[in-house]
Amino acid sequence: MVRIVFHGQTSKRKREDAVPQILEWLRQMSDSFKGIAQSTGGLSKVVESAIVVRGSHGLGPCFEVDVTGWLDDPALDRVNQKLGKEYVSSAPIELLVSYRRQPPLLPDKLWPELCALLEQYQGSKFRRVWVFDVKNKEILFVYPAKL
Repeated sequence: MVRIVFHGQTSKRKREDAVPQILEWLRQMSDSFKGIAQSTGGLSKVVESAIVVRGSHGLGPCFEVDVTGWLDDPALDRVNQKLGKEYVSSAPIELLVSYRRQPPLLPDKLWPELCALLEQYQGSKFRRVWVFDVKNKEILFVYPAKL
């Protein structure tokens, strides 16, 4: 799966105009690449990153397109911000992400991207990351699932 993360205020027109550059950028990536690639050059004015998740299904590439026009989930942005900060503690640190988005997120869409993001930061200060659905008062996701 390939998900293109656009900068939040990028217009639909600029996103559409960037498609040829995006496809060329993706074509230049290694066939075995998986994870998060930060865009560079002129493309970085429109595209923040590409998230590439590979499965064993043998199909692809599969592009994820959000038909509502919202091309990133706020939970991913918040986790990414938290992973980039410095924390100091003598005890293990765990991150709790409170999720309030409506309609509720679809786990099969967000979890692969969240896993890819967390794998990029292996060795981060967080022993675990928890995503909590505030409305339904339940834990939606724990990474890693087991210690």
